[in-house]
Amino acid sequence: MNGQESITHELKLDGLHCASCAHNVESALEQQPGVASVVVSLTQARASISGHDLDPATLVQAVQAAGYDAEVVTQRQAPAELRSALEQRQSTNERQWKRRAIIGLSIWIPMLILHWTLHHADWVPWVLCVLGTVVIISVGGGFYRSAWQ
Repeated sequence: MNGQESITHELKLDGLHCASCAHNVESALEQQPGVASVVVSLTQARASISGHDLDPATLVQAVQAAGYDAEVVTQRQAPAELRSALEQRQSTNERQWKRRAIIGLSIWIPMLILHWTLHHADWVPWVLCVLGTVVIISVGGGFYRSAWQ
């Protein structure tokens, strides 16, 4: 393009949960002026953008407008550092899922006991409704946030 040299910027991404998230970021970046190619790595939480006259701040804003966090990578990380960051993200996700499972089970078991022992009481359906709503919000919140994005 007019003899200009292609520039490549790398963004560190946050908030990606699935391939659909990566696709959303990729689509948002591809729509920016001057972008020739975009590669989004879900496993590394990185985006590599090549093109002409690219403004890193505009690229970050495009990712943020798509509902994710991003920051420009100024230094290349060693593979060991990338692996460490990936392991840390996976560990955090694992802790969150374990916490959700414990919360869900700690509410579900009393709900089950109420249902099977006091099912004839008029107030039990209301208690089960409230507890079920708490489970949906607290345990399923991650699903709903991801779907909303």
